[in-house]
Amino acid sequence: MGHSPVIPTTSNWNNARPLWFRIGTAARICWIIYCIISSPFRLRFVFDPRRIQAFILVRDLHSPLHDLVFAFNNQGIPFANITLVDAGCTSPLCLKELERLHYLGCKLFRVPLKEQIFGPYAPWLSPRLSDQIVDGRYPFIVTDSDLQLPNTMPISWLADMFSVLNQYRFAPKISLPLFTQDITLSHAKKVIKREHGLVNHPMYRMLTLIIMPCSSDWYACATDTTLSLYRPSRHFTTLSIRLSRRFSIRHLPWYDEFVQSAEFKYYVEHKNPLFGEWSSLFSP
Repeated sequence: MGHSPVIPTTSNWNNARPLWFRIGTAARICWIIYCIISSPFRLRFVFDPRRIQAFILVRDLHSPLHDLVFAFNNQGIPFANITLVDAGCTSPLCLKELERLHYLGCKLFRVPLKEQIFGPYAPWLSPRLSDQIVDGRYPFIVTDSDLQLPNTMPISWLADMFSVLNQYRFAPKISLPLFTQDITLSHAKKVIKREHGLVNHPMYRMLTLIIMPCSSDWYACATDTTLSLYRPSRHFTTLSIRLSRRFSIRHLPWYDEFVQSAEFKYYVEHKNPLFGEWSSLFSP
């Protein structure tokens, strides 16, 4: 049986958001400058997928879970290092899938009712999850559950993310890009405009040109909770480096077939209204 999700009010939600969203632009710029200055002193990590923890954020979208879990496992991440973060699921089918994957060996963390206000930022704001991140002292993955890795994905995608994290130590995380050229969503132009805006923001373009002048395939931009490899830290930030387009993955709510599914319609009807920006396009 599912539990009733907590629906936060705007006022208390603002106080529960990561610090990155509550500080001003000037403070963010100062923080980025600090990251660049201090980057030579940041640790490099030896790639060992057996040490990587992966957190999959789940809120009633369950059909991509099996493939995501096995994509991580095929890269060498043990099932025991994959945590399914139940952020307020109520769908019987989703709860059944979570239990099946838990039986397979994955960890299952049900976000306490009072902490569901954190939404997708629970890995950094929920004390038990953030302690797990810090105690690991090793890069970790956080991803939404509504993503699909295509068959054309380079087999070395995780090792490549790790390599870029070591090469550009100013970056708090390395992210996978999203396909936009084949989306079938009726609001495709709005989606594409926003994605291009993330890449073409003056601050991030400057970072790309100055810090990574020889890396035409990679670029600095803002990334929320799309699949990313993070440096161990309690603090969330949107600053990231995205890999080249050959590493692109699919954001399923940008495709009509997924949008028309009973699964997605259930999600929209039961979603937390303060999270899931693109799904609001489908609200009644």
